[in-house]
Amino acid sequence: MHPKMDLLQKITKRQWLVAFANLFFAGIIVIIHVQLRQYAFDDAFIHFRVARNFVEMGAPYYNAHDALKVSTSSGWIIFLAMIYWIAKIIHIENNFSLLISTINALISICGLIVYTKVVELFLERRLTILQKLFLQTIILAILLPSSIGLMETPFALLTAGLGIYFLLRAKPLGFAFLGIAIYLRLELLILAVLTGSMAVFQGKFKLFQILRYFILGFVPFVFFDVYYFHTIIPHSIIAKSTVFSLTPLNTLITILIQSLPQFSAISDQHLLESALFMIIVIMLCWTVFRERIIFKINYYPALLCFSSFLTLGLYILLAAGINGGESPE
Repeated sequence: MHPKMDLLQKITKRQWLVAFANLFFAGIIVIIHVQLRQYAFDDAFIHFRVARNFVEMGAPYYNAHDALKVSTSSGWIIFLAMIYWIAKIIHIENNFSLLISTINALISICGLIVYTKVVELFLERRLTILQKLFLQTIILAILLPSSIGLMETPFALLTAGLGIYFLLRAKPLGFAFLGIAIYLRLELLILAVLTGSMAVFQGKFKLFQILRYFILGFVPFVFFDVYYFHTIIPHSIIAKSTVFSLTPLNTLITILIQSLPQFSAISDQHLLESALFMIIVIMLCWTVFRERIIFKINYYPALLCFSSFLTLGLYILLAAGINGGESPE
């Protein structure tokens, strides 16, 4: 019998069904992105203009002669410029938002796959179909707003996820991906530093190995920023810290409320929101306790959790301006 025919016979109906369901799910994600691309964020079009100027005028500036670093994501600007350059060659640059919406959909799908694999490596077992569906639904809910908004977050989290995946496979290449992720979303610097520190503490990688791969992923973007902007600090961050001034408590409350669903039929909205928040915290604590064996295997789950809370804390402090916490007039 031909080897290919023998292989097809070994594929069960259940495997065919799973493959079809995955393709259907992926198709739905692509359709959602394409249909909702008109709701892209304002910042997305700022990125598009910078990328277009980079390709057409050779400078990644919003205005041709203003060397301002308006984006906090140099990596995303370079990625968009590469896509725009290809689109220009094949004469589809007029449909650039459609192209990016499709690419973001594919990036989000890849993110679902990578983080599912990461969780399976954490647990050292394969997830059931229902467990995968539950996990991927949560991940997609996190990625979808920024992905539909044609922003860089899905690409950044995919890159960071690949970094964690390779490190769980004991491959130092993961540090290079974490280095790249920093220049896609600056907040991922926290995860990269904590991961590198833990790797040194555990002795799984040599310090020279870690630094070499970090430099491989990180330093090219530093040279890019210094060459074009003469700084690595985005001017948009400086501007935001001057314009906005909120108290840390107001910022925290806003983050929590905006993260929870709204129910107009409920009279005491704040009570419901508090109850939902407590339920989420309890479920998270129970899940960590239930799967506490993963912390005996490695510390990467703890690093992901801790870096997330630390990032949230820094958001609150930075949003407050760290300038006495005076509210705007």
